[in-house]
Amino acid sequence: MKELLLNNFKNGWIVGDFNPNIINWGEGEIAIKEYKKGFVEIGYCHEAADVFLILVSGVIRCSGKTIYADTILQFGRGESISFVAIEDSKAIIIVYGDKTFSRKPLNSIDDYLEIYGGLINFNTCKSFPFEDLSVVVQGGIDRTLTPICMASIRKFLPGSRIILSTWEGMPTDNIDYDELVISQDPKGVTNYHFEDFDYEYINNVNRQLVSTQKGLEVVKTKYVLKLRTDMVLLSNGILNYLGKYEKSNDEYRIFMSKVIIADIWTRHYIEIFDKYVPAPFHPSDWFQLGYTEDLKRFYLGTPLMPVEDAGAYRNLKHYERKRQYKYGWNCRWVPEQYFAIKALERSGYTIDYDDWSDWDENNMNQSIKFIMNNYIVLNFEQTGILLPKYSHIITANSGVNGYSIKGLFTNSAFEKLYGNMFENQNLDNIWDTNLEYDTFTQEK
Repeated sequence: MKELLLNNFKNGWIVGDFNPNIINWGEGEIAIKEYKKGFVEIGYCHEAADVFLILVSGVIRCSGKTIYADTILQFGRGESISFVAIEDSKAIIIVYGDKTFSRKPLNSIDDYLEIYGGLINFNTCKSFPFEDLSVVVQGGIDRTLTPICMASIRKFLPGSRIILSTWEGMPTDNIDYDELVISQDPKGVTNYHFEDFDYEYINNVNRQLVSTQKGLEVVKTKYVLKLRTDMVLLSNGILNYLGKYEKSNDEYRIFMSKVIIADIWTRHYIEIFDKYVPAPFHPSDWFQLGYTEDLKRFYLGTPLMPVEDAGAYRNLKHYERKRQYKYGWNCRWVPEQYFAIKALERSGYTIDYDDWSDWDENNMNQSIKFIMNNYIVLNFEQTGILLPKYSHIITANSGVNGYSIKGLFTNSAFEKLYGNMFENQNLDNIWDTNLEYDTFTQEK
């Protein structure tokens, strides 16, 4: 007899044409999956395979129906699969056919509310002067998600002004907005993950920068919310946090009032292959809400990232760290870091951080002070802002489930550090503050 541990198999997949497995099967794949209460799976499908979900234990909700243990669900080829775990659940998943899958968004704001509304009691802001708010929706047009994004803004932020900032040639017909800003596409820069250059991706840092800058330039209201064109609002609860957590000091402060951002991806460090890579100056850029003056101060005046920096950067100050930590990105800085560093420099601060490899205790302390003095970090339940492309990541790292991604500034970690820095006035060794994530062991 041979004993095997399920934890030794990637994400529970035990049968299929991959390693490790218990049986090599070229006709499909089998997995044993566990879903914590609150887990949400949205819109994945196999175009050339049938999928069977055998619910062994627990309760899930799928297609408006409550599904109990000992039930088998069959999804046909091309059929979108979405469900939420009402209780801790376990299931056997059988994919029979081509294992290739894609993610498909839902079709309306009501579809999203059907799934998430029964799971999370989102905050609601009952009083806000919406005429003082503009929403800059920036980026390329997604034929399915961008109309849903606009509909969600109209539903939850009624009376706010929608500014769509996109590229020449984008299909803007049949999309609801108040003002359209068209820019020339600065194009993405080809880059690669890892050293062997076998995984190509496009770095869209300059696309994000230009569409955000051009949208902000026409904003005339007191407040502004910057969103991606593929995001969906499920509530307006984020407005409740404007003006909160306002205690701060002047160290690395650049804003008049704190700007609200997401916990994903506001980082302290990145975990890669069980090693920890510090990630200073990494506030999330998925969305930002704050005074228009502050967001303009952050973005306007930032030049395009040079191609040699956005592409495969060859001049890392500590190149040996790339191999040691198996860091997978080849650009000089990720977009979040680039925007933050340039904004700090324009505000008169000297930031000694040549590239992502150039971290030390000093710039990590600078980074923590920068984030804590300028931002309010919230989780998904607090903001109600969803990025369907990463819904599986957001829900797997929500307050419902606890956090599986290490190194994030979660809201609870943010609150602990806020109390430590501004209420207890303990400013010594903030780098070593024991938050909810593992403390990084510094390189000696």
